[in-house]
Amino acid sequence: MELSSEIKACGAAQPAVTLWLCGPEIENLLEQLKDKDKQLAGLRERVKGLQTDSSNTDTALATLEEALSEKVEGQPAV
Repeated sequence: MELSSEIKACGAAQPAVTLWLCGPEIENLLEQLKDKDKQLAGLRERVKGLQTDSSNTDTALATLEEALSEKVEGQPAV
């Protein structure tokens, strides 16, 4: 049994392409798509974590710079 699926490129001047795939091929492609979606979700979480770490590092650095500046201002001139 064969199923057809049309794929249309957004904004493309070319006509739609028709693919003829049988059941197992479609199932394989769907499984690959699920795997890629899982990979993307994991990468999104990783990026969020890196952004949070970067933000925390920036905040800690600013706090340290402020503390050092206050300490230097409180020191007698040499």
